[in-house]
Amino acid sequence: MARQRGRKWQADIRTTEGRLRPTFDSQVDAEMWEASARQAVSRGEPIPSSNGPSEGKTLHAFITESQGYLWGGSKAEDSSVANAFWSTKFLGEDFLLADVDENILIEYVEWLIDHRGSAGSTVNKKTVALNVVLKHAKVRKLISEVPHVKRMKEPVGRTRFLTEGEEDELLCHLNHPNYQAEFNFTKFLLYTAARGGEALRLTWADVSDVATFWDTKGGLPRSVPLATKAMEAIEWAKSNKSNTNNYVWSMIDYKQYGIIFGRAKDAARLDESVIPYTLRHTCASRLVQRGIDITRVSKWLGHADITTTMRYAHLAPNDLKEAANVL
Repeated sequence: MARQRGRKWQADIRTTEGRLRPTFDSQVDAEMWEASARQAVSRGEPIPSSNGPSEGKTLHAFITESQGYLWGGSKAEDSSVANAFWSTKFLGEDFLLADVDENILIEYVEWLIDHRGSAGSTVNKKTVALNVVLKHAKVRKLISEVPHVKRMKEPVGRTRFLTEGEEDELLCHLNHPNYQAEFNFTKFLLYTAARGGEALRLTWADVSDVATFWDTKGGLPRSVPLATKAMEAIEWAKSNKSNTNNYVWSMIDYKQYGIIFGRAKDAARLDESVIPYTLRHTCASRLVQRGIDITRVSKWLGHADITTTMRYAHLAPNDLKEAANVL
């Protein structure tokens, strides 16, 4: 952890070769170096230099030394770093950080669209990652302004969810003596709208008549009441739980689950767009179709922004009819 030493800041990390304590001009510089150094140690890569002029720094070099500080330990670390480095594929590894301006970003976006065939959502992910890097460069006073880049429109695609008949077919093909864990895990996802990772991190202390998900994509915990079929799945898990593992779904290997889910989907003759995440869409869609208002559905799903939940709003068939009745 970086500590102040007079007018300087001292970083501090342990390596297999001993302890390193370089000094820096600011706390941000020290903490950024610490994060990058720890990441390098964990990956068996060379530790980044603790000195060197900031003037003439390339964008590629700045992303390299900043990635641990900006995204280290986050769930989206690998994808965020990869998206940030896409800019250097266009600009080249020798392009100077200080030379990145709005015109360059426009050319970069055009290159992604015209030459890479990237969709709006893909372009946005890459430019957002680069924007995070540039904001950090401004904080470190390596650039004076963060150039603006226009956000691309992202078309709203069709949200695939299961009909009740499709659900019955899928569960029928999973309800096999060898696949009882996968069968009950599927029911749990269907009737809680939990993401796979959230469900796998659920402990027995988190379950009663509700399931509380603490480690979520948005970072905010949420509690979901357990419907009858979700409770049936929990009861099965309880009767088959391990005495040495406190996780509710410790018997599930998610990679293997995906394979078994795919086989059941094929046997049920469902199309290729049906994936485990479709179970979450199915739960959300049914809540809306059966009259639950979009605000409560948003809370159920754990969306930080209700605009994300609005993809399901069109499924409420009676909304406009009730509005007409009021008039």
